[in-house]
This record gives sequence, structure tokens and C-alpha cells, in this order.
Amino acid sequence: VPPIHNISTDVNDPPAFERIVALRGEGSNPLEYDAARLGPLQAQAYPWVQPLDSDLAPADAVRRARGVLEDMGLEIVGVEEDRGLLEATDTTFWFGFKDDVVVRIRAQEDGSGSRVDVRSVSRVGTSDLGVNARRIGEFLTAFANP
Repeated sequence: VPPIHNISTDVNDPPAFERIVALRGEGSNPLEYDAARLGPLQAQAYPWVQPLDSDLAPADAVRRARGVLEDMGLEIVGVEEDRGLLEATDTTFWFGFKDDVVVRIRAQEDGSGSRVDVRSVSRVGTSDLGVNARRIGEFLTAFANP
């Protein structure tokens, strides 16, 4: 597992956190995504972490994404349906570590549905031991298979 704690389905334009920024605390890991460094490491370790194309209209995809996040037990921090942006926090059971998740949903260019991007970032630690990638995988699987 590579020593990274910031995973995104879109390494060139990762979904940005907004509301969660104020909750992260002074000692939290930075939110900047260094695509030149992290992209190749992530691609090698987690090649399946990719955007998800859906037949759902963006508003319907936002509602499904919210349900998936809630079913996963994440605390919803914000939902902006009109912008296709959802933010949530996951707190680990054993040590109470917090990881932040943002889901971005955009209409596909051809109008055939939506594109779903997910990013998960640990607040502390250099390596997440694969937790963020697994969380994204769990989200994508649940979203695609309601």
C-alpha cells in the first residue's frame, strides 16, 4: 500500500471540499492533491478507483449518493443538490480517526446521465493503509448496485 492518505476518482480535477474545511482542525493533513506525485501511486495501487458514469440525471444521482453515504454510516456535513456536491465524515470505530469524503456529480456532456466522482482524505497520518480507496470502492459499488 503506498504511503498516501488522499484518494480521488479524478486525479486531474479532484472534487473540492468546502464545508468540511472548517471542521478539519489545525493539525489535519492538507487537502491539496498533488496529481504529479499521487496520481501514479494511486493508479498503480488502486487502478479500479475511477469515475462512475451513471444513467441517472444529476439530481437523482445526488439523492442516491446521499442514501449511499447514510447507509455507509457517514455523517452528512452538507448537500448542495443544485451543484451536485455532497460532503461527509467517517469516524473509525476503534480509534475515532476522522476521514472526509466529497462526492461530486456532474451532468455528462452528451446529456445521457451523470458522472460521479468521489474523494476520500484522512485527517491524520501519512498512510491510510488503503482505507480511503476501500471506502471509495464501497461507495461506487453501492451506488451502482442499489
